[in-house]
Amino acid sequence: MILKDELYHIINIEKENDKLFFDISLNKNHFIYKAHFPNFPITPGVCLIQIGTELLSTYFQKKYKIKLIKSVKFLSTISPEMYPCIKYVVDKLTIEESNLNIQMQVLSQQTPLCKLSFVCNNEL
Repeated sequence: MILKDELYHIINIEKENDKLFFDISLNKNHFIYKAHFPNFPITPGVCLIQIGTELLSTYFQKKYKIKLIKSVKFLSTISPEMYPCIKYVVDKLTIEESNLNIQMQVLSQQTPLCKLSFVCNNEL
């Protein structure tokens, strides 16, 4: 399932030194939030990882898919009502053959909400 332009919209993309920054807005009216959870919408963890993968696909203009999730640390629930706009920050990215090794954070302003470490590969 592609989440871009449905669950979230990209507001801005920046590269500074070795870091990538993606500002996105969450669509609080997306059907996922009706099930997860009614009256208290929370962005599912799998969606947060998928968003990260899609952001990298957009930046590199290649189709990536998740190959391996190394770690996910949730520091706060991510509700589109509480955090309508969030920032993905790629802290570390290494490319080995067709694989991207990624360490990224999800932030609200400067507050970390989630830390992700995973591997994507180029979908040929």
